[in-house]
Amino acid sequence: SKISLKEVSFNKGTKFNNSIISNLTFLPEGHSGIINSAKFFDNDTKCISGSEDRTIKIWDIKTGHCIYSITDINDSIAGLHIYNRKLFVYTGTNYIYIWNLTDYTLEKKQHIDYEKRITCIEINELNKIILCFEDGKVILWNIEENREEKCLLYDSVPTCISISKKLNICLIGFKNGKIELLNLKSFITNNQINLHNDTISSI
Repeated sequence: SKISLKEVSFNKGTKFNNSIISNLTFLPEGHSGIINSAKFFDNDTKCISGSEDRTIKIWDIKTGHCIYSITDINDSIAGLHIYNRKLFVYTGTNYIYIWNLTDYTLEKKQHIDYEKRITCIEINELNKIILCFEDGKVILWNIEENREEKCLLYDSVPTCISISKKLNICLIGFKNGKIELLNLKSFITNNQINLHNDTISSI
């Protein structure tokens, strides 16, 4: 089947040569469905990919070979993030998984009991994540206590999100082409930027 790679992320300063680019081209062959997210880790020596085939695969960048597969997932992988050697994964049915990337053990599986689908997430702290939903809701979620701490409601669907730890702000892109600047301490929108006339796909 045809494979579509929708997102890839790498660390600042990463350099590629022709042989590595060739290896990367063949990475998606290990999945049988669309790859919704891929991230580099371990100083860009490994890559993690999450797919709609309900699997996560860890790849050796130098050889292009899959070195580990995670298959005990009950739904398609919507997206993944890496924070302090923890792999955060969210699925199409609002489950959050956290794996330890040292030994690949599952540390937590949590269901977000909300009728609307998660569209994107970002890691604020090790035990706190920002969840965005298709009805415009954005919440600060406490993973450890399994509860909502703060909530905002926007008039458009959040499509992508990015955090600056240094500036302590969060950028949220929306389907209507707007970007909101969210203060992470107060969880209040500081500013709004109208940059695009259509959906912002990545930020």
